[in-house]
Amino acid sequence: MAHHTTNLVGSKKREKLAATSAPAEENLSRLIDQLMEKQENEQVKTVHLFGQFYRCNWWVRDPDSNSLFARTGRISRSCMLRAERDASGALKITEIPDKRPEER
Repeated sequence: MAHHTTNLVGSKKREKLAATSAPAEENLSRLIDQLMEKQENEQVKTVHLFGQFYRCNWWVRDPDSNSLFARTGRISRSCMLRAERDASGALKITEIPDKRPEER
């Protein structure tokens, strides 16, 4: 299976990664949420699937929603990730390409 690494984490946030450490079995979802680059109107939500694999979604809130009880919005982009720490404890986030056929 071919993987490619993309620069999804900002350089300032990447510098903070080297100083962080976590147990091997830690769920890194919240840390990934904080580190992923996003637009001003986006909110990132990452879900731990299994092992080192995560699903990351960028949500855009519906500006017409005035409800206090229901937050509506849409996913503006989504990707599968593999998150692992190297020997120094720095977090490496790799995007896993979508293998679905192109939409026509």
